[in-house]
Amino acid sequence: MRIAVEGCCHGTLDVIYKTLKHIEQVDKIKIDLLLICGDFQSIRNTIDLDSLAVPARYRSLGTFHKYYSGQSKAPYPTLFIGGNHEASNYLWELYHGGWVCKNIYYLGSAGVVRFGGVRIGGISGIYKDKHYSCGHYEKLPYSDNTLRSVYHVRKYEVFKLSQIRQKLDIFMSHDWPRGVEQFGDVQNLVRMKPFFKNEIENNTLGTPACEELLWKLKPKYWFAAHLHVKFAAVVPHSTAATNKHQDKKIQFMSNPDEIVMDLDDEEDIDNNVIDDIDRVGNRDTDSASEMQNPVNSDGQINENESNVVTRFLSLDKCLPRRDFLQVIEIPDAQGPMDFMYDEEWLAITKVLHPYLSLNSHQPQLPPEEEVRQAIDEKLEWVRSTIGQSESGLLIPKNFRPTAPSHDQLTSDPSLSKNARREYLNPQTEEFTTLLEITNKINPNGQRTHTQTQAPFKENPQNAQQGNQNKDESQPVTVNSQTQQKIQNIQPSSTSQSNLTIQQQHSSQTQAQLQSVAQHNPGTPLAPKQEPVAIHPAPLPIQPAPMTPQHAIPQASPLRPNSLTPSSTPQSSPSGKPPVGSEEWHRQRRENHKEVERRRRDTINQGINELAKIVPGCEKNKGSILQRAVQYIQQLKENEAANIEKWTLEKLLTDQAIQDLQAQVDLLKTDNQRLRTELDESQGPKKKQRTE
Repeated sequence: MRIAVEGCCHGTLDVIYKTLKHIEQVDKIKIDLLLICGDFQSIRNTIDLDSLAVPARYRSLGTFHKYYSGQSKAPYPTLFIGGNHEASNYLWELYHGGWVCKNIYYLGSAGVVRFGGVRIGGISGIYKDKHYSCGHYEKLPYSDNTLRSVYHVRKYEVFKLSQIRQKLDIFMSHDWPRGVEQFGDVQNLVRMKPFFKNEIENNTLGTPACEELLWKLKPKYWFAAHLHVKFAAVVPHSTAATNKHQDKKIQFMSNPDEIVMDLDDEEDIDNNVIDDIDRVGNRDTDSASEMQNPVNSDGQINENESNVVTRFLSLDKCLPRRDFLQVIEIPDAQGPMDFMYDEEWLAITKVLHPYLSLNSHQPQLPPEEEVRQAIDEKLEWVRSTIGQSESGLLIPKNFRPTAPSHDQLTSDPSLSKNARREYLNPQTEEFTTLLEITNKINPNGQRTHTQTQAPFKENPQNAQQGNQNKDESQPVTVNSQTQQKIQNIQPSSTSQSNLTIQQQHSSQTQAQLQSVAQHNPGTPLAPKQEPVAIHPAPLPIQPAPMTPQHAIPQASPLRPNSLTPSSTPQSSPSGKPPVGSEEWHRQRRENHKEVERRRRDTINQGINELAKIVPGCEKNKGSILQRAVQYIQQLKENEAANIEKWTLEKLLTDQAIQDLQAQVDLLKTDNQRLRTELDESQGPKKKQRTE
C-alpha cells in the first residue's frame, strides 16, 4: 500500500490532488491514501473565515468549499488532523472525528482509525502551556482569545492517547515532539532555519505533549508539519537512547552580531498566512530517512524492546519549490481499503468520556491502573456489541452538510442569518449513540434542512477507483523543469543514509514535469528488510496567490563597472563626466528617476487596460489585481464547465445518431423483406398470363 503524506495544506486541495495524479502518471504507481498533517482549513463559506485564526487581510476561501458542496470529489481517501489555522467551528462539530465532505475524514481532536490494516493515530492542534490543563470552554462566537485557545492541545486528549497499549503504525501531529531534532541532522536544520537555534539550545523546539506520546506509544512512523521545513530523524527507543535524549545538547558557536527577532510576531508572507512560529531561513536541500517497516500486528507495546525505532518526518507547506509531499510504501499492509473504527480507541473513548469537560476546569483524571481495567472491560463490550453487528467496525459513509455551502450562501444571502450559530452534527450524534454515551458536542445546536437528506452512500467501485475532479482529465503542465535525485538507502545495522531530494526550478521553459531517479548506495540504519519506495513530490501545479507583500520588484539601479570609485576621477574618452564626479552622480540619479518613471507608467498603463477588461474594476482600481485573479479563475471554471457540457452533449448526440442508424438499418431490412415477398407473390400470376 502506498501512502502519500502532506505537510501543511492551507486550503490547497486542488494542487495537492493534481500533484498526486501527476506522480501516479509519471511513476506508474497507485496511491491508496493521503495523510495531511494539519492546517487543512475546511472552510465551507465566508462565515467560517471568522473562526480561522488568521488576520483578516490574509484570509482566503481556498478550494475546500467545492468538495463540501459536491462540486468536486476527493479522488483519494484522505485523512487529516487539525493545526492552528483551521475553521475551528466546523472541526468542533466533529470532535470525535467524521467526514468533513465525501471521501475526506477528520481524525478528531485525538483519535485512532485503521485503513488497509494500517493503524493510524493522531492529535490535532498545537501546545500552549496556559491552556493545557483546561477543559474545552470555547463557545461561538469566538473572541480574540478563544479563537486561538480552541485549537490548543488539552491534557485530556493526551491522557486518552496515553492509554493505548496496542502498537501504532503511524502517528500524526501538527507540531513536532520536543527534542526530536536531536535524532536527525540538527546542524543542517539550523542552516536552513537559523532562528531555531535558540529553541534547540533551550530544548523548547516542539511540544512536551507530543514528546510524552512519542516515548509512550513508540509508533513506527511519526509525521508532522507546522515548522515549514522538511526534516527527518530516526528515534531509537532503547533505554540507552532514552538516557541519551535526556542529556544530549547540540552546542553552537555564539555570534555577537546576530539579530534577535520576535518569533511570535513574525509574518509568513509567502503563503498568505500568519503562523505562530514560522521562521524565515535559507532553504537548502534537506534529507529524509529511510522508511521501511512492516505493518504491526495487534499486540502490546514492549517497554523493554531495544530494537524499536520511530521514523520521524516533517514536511513543508504546499508551495512551489517546497518539499511538501512524500510517498511511502508499506509492503505488508492487509485489509480493506476503507476507514475502520479501532476497537481499543472506542473502548478508551467510552471509559473516559465522563471526564470530557466543557468549561475551563478539567476534572482530575483517574489513576491509570483503574482506567486500564475499565478499558479491558469495555473492549470486550466493543467486540461483542459493535464488532459483531451487521456493519461491524466499518466507519459509515454518513456525511451530511450542516452549514450552507459558499455557493448556497452567495445565491441566498438570507441563509447567513443563522449560519454563525453552532450546528448539531448528525455524525457526532450517531457516533455517541453507537458508543451509548451522551453527546456533549453542540447538543443544543441548530438543525438544518440538509440534515433530513439521505447520507452519502458511495458506489464501492467508485470508492476503489476514486472520482476525478472536472479539470483533472486535462494534461498537467508547469512552467518549469524539475530534476529530482533520489539516493536509495540500503539496509545495514550501524548508520543511516539520507534520501536527498533536489528540485531545480526554471521559469524560462514550459515542459511536462519529469522525474529522474538516481540510486546511490548508502550505509544502513536497521536490519535488512524489503526496500520501501519513497517518491518525492513535484512542484505544485499552481503558483501561490498574490499577496500584498508580493510587491513588484524595483528596477535594478544602473551600476558602473567599478563599485569602488577612484580617489582621482578619471576622464572619459567619450566625453562623459569622470566616474565619481558630481556630474556623474547627478546623471546617475536622473537615470534612476527616468527608469522608475517608465516603470510606473508601464504599470499604470497595464492596470488601466486590465480595469477595462475585468468587470467592476473601473471604480475601484486598488483591488484590480485581486479582482483580475478571481475573474481569470472564474473564466477557467466556466471553460472547464463548458468543455464538460460540450463533451456530454457530444456523447448524447453520437448516441442518438447510432440509434437512428440502427433504425434505418432495420427499416432497410424490412423493406428488402417486403420487396422479396412481393416479388414472390407476383411471380405465378405473370406466368399464368404468359400461358
